Amino acid sequence: MCLLLLLSGCSGSRTAPVPVVVTPLPIDAELLAETPVPVRPAPFTYGASVVWNATLLTALGQCNRDKNDARQQDLKRIEIYGRRPASGG
Repeated sequence: MCLLLLLSGCSGSRTAPVPVVVTPLPIDAELLAETPVPVRPAPFTYGASVVWNATLLTALGQCNRDKNDARQQDLKRIEIYGRRPASGG
């Protein structure tokens, strides 16, 4: 009988929920850095334009890689937190 009183003595108490503050992961600074625009060569000859086009395509490729990496970080953030942060990241 006493054992039943001991076991039921705490049954009326409730635990209060504790709010959890989640800080979103920051996006890497190198992904947010501006991609340098290749300078137009002078004199602008046909050969120089071909080289300049190649450097422009290289810069575009770097931008696309940075965007892809930012998307991957966002997917990882969603996987960790279960949602996109409302603001600030």
